Amino acid sequence: MTPIPARRLIPKRTTQIIQKTVVLTPEHASVPSHEASQVDSTLRIIKAFTDPDSECAAAQARVGDGVLLVGCTDGLRRPVHYFWSVQDFVKGLVGALRGHQFLAQSGILHCDVNENNIVLARRPGGERGFLIDLDTAVPYEYPWTPAQVDTQLMDCFSRLASSPFKSQRTGTAPYISILVLVNSNWNSHFGDIESFLYVLMLFFVSYKGPLSAQELLTADERCFTSMVTVNRSSHVNSWSSVFRRWALKKGVTRAAGSKSLLTTAEAKHMVTNTFYSVVAEHWEKDLLPMIQDLVDSCLALYHAAASIHFSVHHQQFIDVLDAWLEKHPVPPEGHNNCPFDDPETKQQAI
Repeated sequence: MTPIPARRLIPKRTTQIIQKTVVLTPEHASVPSHEASQVDSTLRIIKAFTDPDSECAAAQARVGDGVLLVGCTDGLRRPVHYFWSVQDFVKGLVGALRGHQFLAQSGILHCDVNENNIVLARRPGGERGFLIDLDTAVPYEYPWTPAQVDTQLMDCFSRLASSPFKSQRTGTAPYISILVLVNSNWNSHFGDIESFLYVLMLFFVSYKGPLSAQELLTADERCFTSMVTVNRSSHVNSWSSVFRRWALKKGVTRAAGSKSLLTTAEAKHMVTNTFYSVVAEHWEKDLLPMIQDLVDSCLALYHAAASIHFSVHHQQFIDVLDAWLEKHPVPPEGHNNCPFDDPETKQQAI
């Protein structure tokens, strides 16, 4: 049993959702099988000391006890940071998308799709990608028919038009969908699926290739724990100004505006030109054609759905990624750093 580090105070409702809706263990979603909780009154106590009306003010501000929840899942997973090849990452992305699909159809909306919440298999063979961390998950009614999809979209946009702006949006800044940036009332699996697009694009902006096979083996042996004194990994890049906007460095409006450029054929080159120049600068030349093929295929999918507000379905995204994997089943020679052999072929795994 591997503990999931508790990074924030989370409400009990996450546990309740899981217990009520997840009956079967999903293949691609890492759901806690054991949890330990502890009540934390820090926020309420601070409010009591800093406000003359203490408890009354805390209640009005909805400041209550938090519950620190630590969950355990079966088996150690590999962070995306330790990917073996581009194909390894894409297989992991497919698995995480399937995990998200399972959760959404079971009545759970994840609400925080980002690179850190996607993990890869520790060994080749079997399932290759998983979605973790249900800290911000909410109950969700999945739209099974086109009519239900239309109703959901109309409902979200009516709330978008009538509700005041709220800053209490959930998600990790660079990966938040456009409509959640515009208004936090937007809750839909379409928004989460859009976040997978940003995970894909920012992967190629964040890295310049995998670590060496020896570095990956060493990381595996220490269970992917990081040494506090070690500097940033050599394969990690700094983001250019275009993508720093996605991290809300220039405000919510600028972030939404920058991502919105991807929705039109005329303007998307303002983002993609910067993207491909970054990729060309940091990734090996042999990898550039297949990276561009991958990202162009995904952007084409989203551009086709732009008229209906990026409403791409799980299977549509998965089909594009699977088609790319079929077209590029193995990395170019010298660009696969997996330190393990495939259990079936006894050759280096991909």
